[in-house]
Amino acid sequence: MENKLCSVCNCSLNCYKEHKSSCVQLHKNSPVKLPGPEVPLVPLDLGDDCSDYIPTRLLEKLRTSERLKELLSNRHLRDYLVDLDSSRHPAKAVEKAMKEPIFVEFADECLRLINEEDIR
Repeated sequence: MENKLCSVCNCSLNCYKEHKSSCVQLHKNSPVKLPGPEVPLVPLDLGDDCSDYIPTRLLEKLRTSERLKELLSNRHLRDYLVDLDSSRHPAKAVEKAMKEPIFVEFADECLRLINEEDIR
């Protein structure tokens, strides 16, 4: 079966049948290049208040933490994080999540890793 990359987003089967010859053939193990202009990365504008900014070197500590990986193996914790990430009312979602011991343990471990440097 051949795989193709369609330049028309979310087209229907009938639409695809009309333009399939213009779709790009994908080769196994080749990087996918999406059609359209490349958009340059723009630095994040933190505005005047960057009190919530966490440097990359500290975020790296979260990524490599074995304890966090262990906590994230819990399906319920992952569900809370997905709900929080997709919530239209994040403050309420955090308030609800903070009533769950597994989420509190996760949040405490994140804060411990981030603040570890301040203690030294």
